[in-house]
Amino acid sequence: MDVGFKIVTNISLPVVYHWPVYIWYYNGIPPFDGYNDVKYDPKLHQPNLIGGTTAFTKGIKNGSFTPGLGVSSAIQFDWGSYRSLSNSVSLGMALDAFVQKIPILYTQETNRNIFPSLFINFALDFEPICVG
Repeated sequence: MDVGFKIVTNISLPVVYHWPVYIWYYNGIPPFDGYNDVKYDPKLHQPNLIGGTTAFTKGIKNGSFTPGLGVSSAIQFDWGSYRSLSNSVSLGMALDAFVQKIPILYTQETNRNIFPSLFINFALDFEPICVG
């Protein structure tokens, strides 16, 4: 049984596809008062009249790509037999930064251009037993 230890660092160029957020917006003009789905514009729509977001895929054809830069680092432990050192577990963190804020929700405070994350990766392999 062999055991290995690595420190892994990675630089990446992520690209995200995003589209406008559509919301349920209250229209208080009788006789058509109620909620309508509209493309969200923070300059036009008052937060207290928003009833939530519409379908996730609404407006998907009107999207665009935004490039970014990603950096990740991890500690990786490998173990296994000499012939197949393919079992591993990695613990790490990553940071993706994009050139503009990504519109995820209609609340502007939650839309960011920097996304930190923590991760755990498992890669387990086994060799089948051959009889014969």
